[in-house]
Amino acid sequence: MVRRAFVPGGRSTLQLKDVRLICELAESLGFCSPTLENCRAQWETFVHEKGGGDLDHSGFFRMSE
Repeated sequence: MVRRAFVPGGRSTLQLKDVRLICELAESLGFCSPTLENCRAQWETFVHEKGGGDLDHSGFFRMSE
């Protein structure tokens, strides 16, 4: 990423699915993490509001610059 060479990888919709699963597991164990919830919210924004669902995590990085 430092070189700005973004090789496509897995879609961000899959990353969001994984983050959601982690949040659900954490909640089921009684674990509260504001950082994790913030991460989930940022992925939700990237995928649903910014149209980044078909991009990989480098697109997420570029959005947050």
